[in-house]
Amino acid sequence: MENHSSGDDARLEVHDLSVAFRLAGGVEAVAVDRVSFSVGKGETLALVGESGCGKSVTCLALMRLLPVPPARILGGSVRLSGRELLTLPDAEMRRVRGTAMSMIFQEPMTSFDPVYTMGDQLAEAVWAHDRTITETETAKRVLDAMASVGLPDPAGLVGRYPHELSGGMKQRAMIAMALLGNPEILLCDEPTTALDVTIQAQIMELLARIREERGMSMLFITHNLGLVAELARRAAVMYAGRIVELSTVRDLFAQPLHPYSAGLLASIPRLGGTVERLPAIPGSVPGLGNRPAGCSFAPRCVYAKAVCREVEPDLEDKGGGRLCACHFPGVAAEKASAMEAVAG
Repeated sequence: MENHSSGDDARLEVHDLSVAFRLAGGVEAVAVDRVSFSVGKGETLALVGESGCGKSVTCLALMRLLPVPPARILGGSVRLSGRELLTLPDAEMRRVRGTAMSMIFQEPMTSFDPVYTMGDQLAEAVWAHDRTITETETAKRVLDAMASVGLPDPAGLVGRYPHELSGGMKQRAMIAMALLGNPEILLCDEPTTALDVTIQAQIMELLARIREERGMSMLFITHNLGLVAELARRAAVMYAGRIVELSTVRDLFAQPLHPYSAGLLASIPRLGGTVERLPAIPGSVPGLGNRPAGCSFAPRCVYAKAVCREVEPDLEDKGGGRLCACHFPGVAAEKASAMEAVAG
């Protein structure tokens, strides 16, 4: 299983993307720092990390939906099927959104306009990209899209308002809207966060089916590593605006190289587990403008040494195509294996 996609196999290629925000007093703080990854055709890449790590900012930067100012793209490249997006004129970028690239936003409860019916809002997504389409054809496309995501009675739902739908139904409607333009890649920003566990599972199954049926690529953003194994082949772990580890999901779960990845994995509940309290990573993600010197994770890392607090590690190939930004990769997994051996 290859660890990365490149060249003709890559649908989305992100290279050294950096984004900053202007804070009070005119100070500019970097929120996304030299982020690089690729997503292959028909592949799902998971972008994982705690809230505040820069995942959503990365996603919005790819779509060029960040408000400028206060946001500013400092540099880098975003290529979709070989086409550079960061330098596209605004009018051309609007044509890309919703057709070549679509996004499912984090909060289905607040993503729809409360004063327009669901049918009108989905139809608007069709008209935004094709002003010549007839009302009859638009209505058919809207109904077909709603049916394709498993919404019951689409003909009845088009006349309803957002508050009349459950959270799970609104999320399905948002997915239907994102699919109306038949995009090459779908960006999913925490699409199950506000839903209960049963509905989460249904949405995950739906996304997996859509990817399989359409051969579509996906960038799946989540803080929940438990969801990653269900959908993604590869995962990029993000911390404080940087990618700190990138590998196949199988390798990541078997032996995480970065202590942050190991901490996230250790916090996942396991069936049959006897531990009453799950281990937690001490501290919190540093805020904008408050990044420490050296490795950003060093203040929270129990394995950190002097070099970690002084020198920022580069994201490097550590063997087998696995990338990691750590001076002592694999130390957390080795310690855990040793403790398990002693306990056994």
